Amino acid sequence: MKVGIISKEAHAKSHAAALEEAGFLPVMLGSNPSEIPTTIPLVVCRTLSCAHGGMDTALAWSRAGNGRLIVENGVKVMLKKALRHRSEVEGARNPGTGFNADPVSGDLSENAHLSVVSYEDLLEAAQVLADGRPDDTYEVLGVVSTSYAPHQYEDVLLKQIANIIDDSELAIGSAGLLKGGAIAWVQIEMPENLKVADVEFRPHLLATTSFNGSIATTYKRCVTVVVCDNTRAAALREEGQEYRIRHTANSQMRIAEARDALNVVFRLGESFTKEIEQLLAHKVSDPMFTKFVERIVPLRQDASKTATTKAETDRAEFMRLWNGDPRVAPWKGTAFGAVQAVNTYRQHIRPTRGDTIRAERNMMDNLTGQTEVNDAEAFKKLLALTK
Repeated sequence: MKVGIISKEAHAKSHAAALEEAGFLPVMLGSNPSEIPTTIPLVVCRTLSCAHGGMDTALAWSRAGNGRLIVENGVKVMLKKALRHRSEVEGARNPGTGFNADPVSGDLSENAHLSVVSYEDLLEAAQVLADGRPDDTYEVLGVVSTSYAPHQYEDVLLKQIANIIDDSELAIGSAGLLKGGAIAWVQIEMPENLKVADVEFRPHLLATTSFNGSIATTYKRCVTVVVCDNTRAAALREEGQEYRIRHTANSQMRIAEARDALNVVFRLGESFTKEIEQLLAHKVSDPMFTKFVERIVPLRQDASKTATTKAETDRAEFMRLWNGDPRVAPWKGTAFGAVQAVNTYRQHIRPTRGDTIRAERNMMDNLTGQTEVNDAEAFKKLLALTK
């Protein structure tokens, strides 16, 4: 089986050697491939050694159902996932170590990484979390107060999710770890995308918690706009899109309250459909959008030359998105297109700092609620201009 590796070649020699020893045929794709050959059914993306364009290519390839994507930096965990994938494809799945392959073809279909949400399947998701955890180095995950009560991943991200959704048609979309295992998430999705007025989207319920005190145990409603793989707030105009449990000694989930607060995923599809229709009906002219961009990227008269150049570059990027980018331009002239421009810029174009990995930054923004805050602020600025 061919395995594509997205990474600087010098940084992935041990990965290629391990795969070859296990009987795979590694194919080095470089750190920033623009496309992935159709003959490759499995791709490994090393986020520590790939360009953000390479990650975008890998995500688009995976979303299109071309094969299985493994996002992993370590050799040991990467090889374990590759072996499990091969076992699934060959119909020799090892119980408790991964998700099922397509039961008809024996191959991995577009949604083969999803699994019907029964408690047993959620326990399998626990293995996804475990697979991503590096060998215990006994490092401190965080310093918290004496009143802090940890919430175990299996309890709050798996068992409680099953209690909240109680629906056999929803599915596991992703699960993973950040900050060396100190933060975890599980994402539950509808099995198929929804579409309204040429906008294709996928509702999901995102559950997260932490062991470093940075995030309360949180369950919230989000959507992914498929054309750009952007995560969006469930509804820009509504409050109460999430349910939080603080890390205290007497903290506990009240299932009925959680269900009422979240309104679960199927109804999310209905509410986001209405929001799309309203935003598309809200017209935004080119002069309005220019003023909107000036508010999103303000520029003081006494700004330095460096600050002026940066602001002008950012504003030009917004205009490029508005006028010609397929992730935004199809909805040019509407409030949906304007909000989509801000969301796309922040998730796919905004520069990263230092050694920050774009995909991890975006996920952290989703988990902490920063994505929703940014979308809501942008929408308020737009309303102020167009009322």
